[in-house]
Amino acid sequence: MSHIFSQLNQLLLGSIPTIVIFLLLLFFLRAVLYAPLRQTLAERRGRTEDRMNAARQLLEQATAAAARHEAALREQQLAGYQRLQELRRQALRQRSQQLETARQEAMRHLAAATAELAEESQAARLSLQNSAQQNAEQILAALLPHANGAQA
Repeated sequence: MSHIFSQLNQLLLGSIPTIVIFLLLLFFLRAVLYAPLRQTLAERRGRTEDRMNAARQLLEQATAAAARHEAALREQQLAGYQRLQELRRQALRQRSQQLETARQEAMRHLAAATAELAEESQAARLSLQNSAQQNAEQILAALLPHANGAQA
């Protein structure tokens, strides 16, 4: 057993320089490699988060702008629809006015034609009365000379 302890003792004494070199290498790597690497990773993470935040803000701004544009578009569509309705109402009013004007014109023509027809009818009655009177006088004249001659 003492032989084993002696071998373990030699092994431990022989491994002390390796342990010291390992610990020095560990501190050296932490100072030279890991610290700058962690710093670089932290900076990268910070830049990434900054860019993500900027991208979120841009997305929010774009969403807000799209909402404003959609609202403006809806307003323009509504204004266009209202303008179209107003134009339709104007066209209907104009059509109604034209129809009323045409109806009044037709009524004037009808009244004028009725008056003209009444005048022509009156003139025809007078003409017929005159013709009837003349015919009656001619008939009487034709019959009366025979009657006058028979009495005389």
